[in-house]
Amino acid sequence: MGRQPLDSSALSGDARGDELSGDAPVDQIQAVIFDLDGVLVDSECAWDAARKEVALSHGGRWPADAQRTMMGMSSTEWSAYMHDELGVALEPEQLSEAVVSRLRDVYAEHLPLIPGAREAVSVLAEVWPLGLASSSNRSVIELVLDGAEMRRLISVIVSSEEVPRGKPAPDVYLEAARRLDASPTRCVAIEDSSNGLRSAAAAGMRVIAIPNRDVPPDDDALALADEVLDSLAQLNPGCVERVGVSAGADLRLALELADLAGRIALERFRSRDYRVGIKSDGSPVTAVDREVESALRERLAQERPHHEIFGEELGRRGSSECRWYLDPIDGTRRFIAGDPKWMTLIALAIRERVVVGVVALPALGERWWARRGKGAFHDGNPVRVSNTTRLADAAVSDDWRHSLARGATNTPLATIAARCACVRPHQGHGFLRLAAGEVDVAVQVGSAPWDYAPLKVIVEEAGGRFTDFAGGERIDTGRVVGTNGRIHAEVLELLESVGA
Repeated sequence: MGRQPLDSSALSGDARGDELSGDAPVDQIQAVIFDLDGVLVDSECAWDAARKEVALSHGGRWPADAQRTMMGMSSTEWSAYMHDELGVALEPEQLSEAVVSRLRDVYAEHLPLIPGAREAVSVLAEVWPLGLASSSNRSVIELVLDGAEMRRLISVIVSSEEVPRGKPAPDVYLEAARRLDASPTRCVAIEDSSNGLRSAAAAGMRVIAIPNRDVPPDDDALALADEVLDSLAQLNPGCVERVGVSAGADLRLALELADLAGRIALERFRSRDYRVGIKSDGSPVTAVDREVESALRERLAQERPHHEIFGEELGRRGSSECRWYLDPIDGTRRFIAGDPKWMTLIALAIRERVVVGVVALPALGERWWARRGKGAFHDGNPVRVSNTTRLADAAVSDDWRHSLARGATNTPLATIAARCACVRPHQGHGFLRLAAGEVDVAVQVGSAPWDYAPLKVIVEEAGGRFTDFAGGERIDTGRVVGTNGRIHAEVLELLESVGA
């Protein structure tokens, strides 16, 4: 019956998604660490004004990029920068004292606490120990926390003046985790700036970004965040839990679910010991479909009790921004007929974005998987889409339901095939072959979100595009197209031209 089923315990570290040894379920988040300036207190402009006033009053200059350049620097670093680069006629230590003195005067008159700061800190402190990792001088940090009545809520305070390097180096976050007796990979950091995001990510932490409105983070720094919020009002334990369950841990769980599904389904497939029924849409269903999905749901209820589940056989359970898609046996007709090409499909979407996908072919011993930002794999080997740049040179995968081999002519697939160089049959596995670079286009209509979800992340992590016919990201329209990305616009234009 082909190769033996692939067991997730035999996968490499990258495939299991555990390259960070601290990947852990949500109940093992150990601490939350806040930045101060720009996250809890609207101080960037105050720092900018204080430094500028000291610089100009002591013979220095103040270029337009001075504030952005110094964001995240320790007091030792920015005072040296102002002395050496901006020409301020004070020694660094004197310069730091002058700026801090001015800032303290400003805060004494009015503490610009960001709305929702005290509430966010208070509610998270009820769940996890909190730390603060700031580039501000310790005296400024303590002034702010005392003035905001948050000092008692923060277990550990670390100023970057207490570590060898300021942000974007990870030192201040690593020291905060050490003092909290927490693994950095089991900490969640709250940041707003480019250097702060880089610092927390370099420490191996999960990162929630609340972008600074006055000095927005660079795009590449913002891309390091696991979640981006508009304001502190959105920060709550549920948000921390969502990013605290690392994508690596979720991929590992998805692979273990595939193992479980494979063990149950293969036993029934080989014994032929099951009942067959007909669903309301006329498609066949076996007792094995429901048995497998029930087992997967039971495991998810244990591992991710607050997550939503949306499966083909047993419908939707719960309501959450974290949704698991399950198709226990995709290709039930093949399963019944003894054809080994049936699949198990598993995916996780967070806020409607698919982040983990697994496609297992247990009877063939094959497995495909992807984790958002970490690539796509087939049995442990990375896969990439093709380099074809023209539709006229492309190969399209024949669709399992509206197959050209069956004479289908008035379909989106037929429209695309007429413009392609060749057609290759893949019996329902076209999107997988697209990810592997064996074809350049695949199209499917009439299927459900649980069919599309894992394929979307696999194709995209292989370098391709996977959209609905309008070019959108939805997987619930029943009409999807995947390409190597290079010819996607051409394919969408063609579909639009024929009203598909």
